[in-house]
Amino acid sequence: MKKVAASIVVLVVLLGCAIAGGQWYLNQRAEKELAKGLEKAGILGDVQCDKVSVNLFTGAAHFHGLKFITAKSPEPIFMDEVVVHTFRWGASDPGKQHFELIGMKSEAGGAEYIARARAAGLAPEALSWNLECAYDYARDKKTLDINTLRITEDQMGTLEMDFHFSNLNLPEEKVSRLQAYMTALKVLSEAKVVGASLTYKDPKLLVLAMEQTAKERGMTIAEVKAEMIETLDAQMTGNESPAVKAITDELKKFVNDPESLTIRLSPPEPFGMLEMQAVTTVDDKLRIAGVEVNA
Repeated sequence: MKKVAASIVVLVVLLGCAIAGGQWYLNQRAEKELAKGLEKAGILGDVQCDKVSVNLFTGAAHFHGLKFITAKSPEPIFMDEVVVHTFRWGASDPGKQHFELIGMKSEAGGAEYIARARAAGLAPEALSWNLECAYDYARDKKTLDINTLRITEDQMGTLEMDFHFSNLNLPEEKVSRLQAYMTALKVLSEAKVVGASLTYKDPKLLVLAMEQTAKERGMTIAEVKAEMIETLDAQMTGNESPAVKAITDELKKFVNDPESLTIRLSPPEPFGMLEMQAVTTVDDKLRIAGVEVNA
């Protein structure tokens, strides 16, 4: 029994050492992969990280206390944490990914930025952004599903988006910066929009804007809202289609009670950017894109 117990203890110790060693290796490699990934994306700069941890079983990588300085901007970008839920070692294909940027802060903008933020009723020193993105790119099917793109700032609210594209012909080879613009135009001209949505939740920025306007012009919030609704009504000629009237009514509802606003594209069939440019009437554009607005 003593020999068996000793063997079990030795096995547990060896297993613990193996896990600790594997964990250390993954942590070291994750930081290198992050720098390589930024370089591949053409984002050149210096990345500093206080701590890296990788879950040995799920593969999720956590980067704590990041400081990022790009070659173009000397002002650092700080992040409390970056979480890559499915860390893909050395992957060159965008593939499937889910990541979060938590507590982003920047010193860019200087005195002018601070003055503008304060004029808008914001506390610039407390501005901190969170971003979450989850996408699935299938090169063989030429589809891109950005299932989650969420941007949150406590003083401004939350913006949630999703986009779905087909016939997306992304280049297989890396292109130069000079070619990138033309390549992007070509890709966008060929791509088809399958669907999309944008939701603005807890719109504190709109409420702040109303409060600032009321303060500057000696008005009440109710008077500011009434003026905004009058502006929307003034844009109506009386000959609008039911679709345009419905959208305007939802916008007025949002102004009156700014809880959330959702703009959704649910086209009957995928449409391209170029064919949309050729459409001349607002009603046809709304019909082709399947636009729906809800407050």
